[in-house]
Amino acid sequence: MKTVQMANYKAAHFDWKVSEKVATITLNRPERKNPITFESYLELGQLFRELAYATDIKAVVFTGAGGNFCSGGDVHDIIGPLTRMDMGGLLAFTRMTGDPVKAVRHCPQPVIAAADARGLTRIPASALVGGTRAWREAGFELESGEQHLAAETDDVYYRPYDRRSQIDQAMHDYLAWEVALVDQLKREDYLRFDLRPA
Repeated sequence: MKTVQMANYKAAHFDWKVSEKVATITLNRPERKNPITFESYLELGQLFRELAYATDIKAVVFTGAGGNFCSGGDVHDIIGPLTRMDMGGLLAFTRMTGDPVKAVRHCPQPVIAAADARGLTRIPASALVGGTRAWREAGFELESGEQHLAAETDDVYYRPYDRRSQIDQAMHDYLAWEVALVDQLKREDYLRFDLRPA
């Protein structure tokens, strides 16, 4: 069986650090709120596929530099080019961005997003050493679904290519909305963060 050592991995598009078999991935573009790029999508997919064979990594933590976690796809490097792609290009992009998600889901190590929950919600947040396994071993029951949420859900994830028709129009409508969001945010005076030029 294939095995690899990943502690000394040299990341090109994010920071990678390992301490006591826990790897920390830091999205490190704080001047733009740590957006994902085409290159970081590709590297994350490759990294997580290799982590399936790593014997020296027992857990992975995602975090972001500069007080932000991740602003999503880079508006200039990803969203702008997407608005000019044809259907074939959009489908290729969707497959490429889905690859790291699939790799993370199949990664045998626990993967934790270390966004600053306390600062966002003002609700105490803790991390359980040992994760779900430790919770079960302590005899506690697990819940599933929307239990004990800090706020009501008001967002629905619906992929344009899940539609049965007008996929191209749905993808373009979504991208146009996301690009226009920056201008909309500039007009809002109650937001708690600053918009900075790229």
